[in-house]
Order: sequence, then structure tokens, then C-alpha cells
Amino acid sequence: MRYLSRWWFEGERDAQIVYRQSFNGFLAATVASAGILGFIPSLRTWYILAICVCLIGRSLAERRRALILNDSSIIYRPAFGRGTRIELGQIMSVEKCQAPVPFWSRPGLFSGLRFHLKNHEEIVFPLDFPHSQEISQHLLTILHQ
Repeated sequence: MRYLSRWWFEGERDAQIVYRQSFNGFLAATVASAGILGFIPSLRTWYILAICVCLIGRSLAERRRALILNDSSIIYRPAFGRGTRIELGQIMSVEKCQAPVPFWSRPGLFSGLRFHLKNHEEIVFPLDFPHSQEISQHLLTILHQ
């Protein structure tokens, strides 16, 4: 259980601000699944149950995705896998862009930020969080100080 908690909150130890997905997607998936299984008895089969469980699990995993700001770095934590950390001192410039966010097998394009680093590397962070425009403006303001 401790490992799961450490994995879920990875990168948030010294965080000043954490932007994450809202709880609405998980709530909607849970209510829809419960409605289908509770009110339509003919759909209570093992494969519909499996689909509902997968849908709820995936929407819960999406809650793990976060953009984390602390004094010295910006971290993007995906739903699965390790987060990507960018030290603020390594950023040369930032621009708005389109960024793919995988969901199931098809990625979707969302607004994002492209960071140009001093080592000539480019890293793209998607901003498909609630209030992405304010997040983008806040990050650009911090980085241009």
C-alpha cells in the first residue's frame, strides 16, 4: 500500500502548486456504470461488467496525471509511468503548442507547452487539465520572470 501511495503522489513532495484532472470523469464513469448494471438487467453479463470496471479504472488512473510546480522545477506526471522533470534553470524558452495525450489506444490533441532546453532538447507537456488557459498563463508568467 505504501508503494501505491508513493507512486500515486510521485513528485508532489515539495510542490507549491499541483494541477490535476478533476474528479468529474471518475464520478461520471462510476455513475454511468452503476446505472447500466443496476437499471438494465439484460446487460449484466461478464463482458459488460469487465468493460465497466476497465472504464472506471482508467478514469481513476487519469486522476493521477498532474502538472507539478515547485521552487526549482516543473514536473509532468502521466497516468502511468514516471514523471518528467524540467529544472527551471535549464529552460531557454517556452511556446504554446498542441500536445498528444494518449487515451486508450487513440491519442487526442490538446493545448500544451513546448519547452526548449539549454541542451537543445525539446519537451512537450500537455495541458488538458481544467482551466488550461490560466495554467498556461501562470506558467508563462513564472518562466518569464
